[in-house]
Amino acid sequence: MASRPDQAINWSQAGGSLKAEGAGVWWASMPLSERMTFSNFVEFQEVIEERWTRAYGDRLNELVFIGIGLNETEIRIELDSCLCTSNELMDLQDGFFSSNDPFPIPRTATSSSPTAIFNENLN
Repeated sequence: MASRPDQAINWSQAGGSLKAEGAGVWWASMPLSERMTFSNFVEFQEVIEERWTRAYGDRLNELVFIGIGLNETEIRIELDSCLCTSNELMDLQDGFFSSNDPFPIPRTATSSSPTAIFNENLN
């Protein structure tokens, strides 16, 4: 999430039921010397670094769509329209998003972070 570059967040949705919860922090949010103090980083360092990018480290988004008769082309077009523009990326790098964050889960990223659950009709 642009307004929380150090916090990993899990978002799950099935029909009208949504769930968002803190999932810790991105490895890239801490120096290598600190990452090396975590046994799970040391154990999986090679796998983690395979997808590492210079600009974002291990930060990424993964989407899974499950359904019948989904139009992949239409989904890709809609998702592409959500990508940040060059100006928005510059705003992100300048910290613009850090104070504008209405997301309903706390910024504290721990395994015991509270969960925000939304049950709304998404039609």
